[in-house]
Amino acid sequence: MLIDDYLGHIVVVELDTSETYQGLLEAVKDEVITDYVKVTFGSSIDWLPRHEIYKITPIYPKRFVSEE
Repeated sequence: MLIDDYLGHIVVVELDTSETYQGLLEAVKDEVITDYVKVTFGSSIDWLPRHEIYKITPIYPKRFVSEE
């Protein structure tokens, strides 16, 4: 899958340096900076270069089944 397929989702991003970041993956909306994505988690915003991203793991919400 492409990085853009995960935009707008909560993910864990692992870089080729083994650092991990967790949060909402967003595109950087700047005409000059096109090779970065943002990972937002609370008040923390990390800008990650696309070429350093090794793996993206989506975090799916848990669904509860009612016992009706």
